[in-house]
Amino acid sequence: MFYRFSISKIFLVLLFFSLDLSVKAVVIKLNDGSKIKGKILLSEQDALTIENPLLGVIKIPKNTIVTITDQDQVLDPSKKESLSSAESPVNSHHKKGQDPPIESASISENPAIQLQQNPASKLLTLLKMIPEDWESEFSFELKGQSGNSDKEAYATEIASKRKKEDELLQFKLYYAKEQTNGIDSKDQSKYSVQYNNYFYEKFGWFIRQEFELDQIIQLDYQSVSSLGLAYRFIDNQKQQLRARIGLGFNRKVYQDQDKEEQVVGDLGITHQYQYRQWIKLTSELKWVPSFKTSDDFAVNHDSGLIIPTANKSWKIRLGIKNKYTNLVNNATIKKLDSQYYSKLIFSF
Repeated sequence: MFYRFSISKIFLVLLFFSLDLSVKAVVIKLNDGSKIKGKILLSEQDALTIENPLLGVIKIPKNTIVTITDQDQVLDPSKKESLSSAESPVNSHHKKGQDPPIESASISENPAIQLQQNPASKLLTLLKMIPEDWESEFSFELKGQSGNSDKEAYATEIASKRKKEDELLQFKLYYAKEQTNGIDSKDQSKYSVQYNNYFYEKFGWFIRQEFELDQIIQLDYQSVSSLGLAYRFIDNQKQQLRARIGLGFNRKVYQDQDKEEQVVGDLGITHQYQYRQWIKLTSELKWVPSFKTSDDFAVNHDSGLIIPTANKSWKIRLGIKNKYTNLVNNATIKKLDSQYYSKLIFSF
């Protein structure tokens, strides 16, 4: 069952990250002034191979090394015996089971360094490349049910935003998978990007693109492109309330090659409220009505409480999602789909 498989995979990944990030060893200063920390894996005649928490396995030419800093001594890289001898201060610390303290180290950009990155190291390197003015989150939820029916489900989401005084740019990627009694009951992907620009105090404009796939309701894809006006009712550190209204173009393509194209409305409202320093309430409501017929519209709602943990990078979100589609292409699919959820969020 993919649920049990996912649990084991997640445990192994978390274990790998915890081991990988806990490496403590020496600090190597290079001739360009940069410093790299890591654990020495191999000393050759012309190069050192070390393991760095972010870059993975690195091969550094000895002629680029100025010093190797240990707890009490500085080693000369020109002396091969000091780097390879089992009685060197670095190796003696590991023999005694002690880890020398590490100075703060920057990542070198020296082109002579050869990198052999594992997948986790590549991910961490990419995260460090994200500009500081971006706020990003990765969330994951996993749930199971047994009894009258066996249900297994998981969902992941990556969201990034860059907020300035009069601008807001947001990206979201979402995927959800669910099985009920061994049969797929949800297989949904969503991708969206939205840009808001406030040109006069509280007034502004927005442009939005949303793309959705859903194999269960036989929807090959749905694309909504919209443009309109935005308004900030409240915008301060404690509370934000924003609304938008605009026109868009909705295109649906079903698996039987049936197509629907129509002009739609795009109305939305978002609200965030920070209660003291330990809890945040967030809500989002989207309504997409069709101008072709009043019976064809969709409403999406998501409300949740975000609770911080002892680690500032991790949060817990408890909430409810509702999706109401008035016209569906499959009579076995309910118009209203409600889901209570809890998810773990990592901010970076």
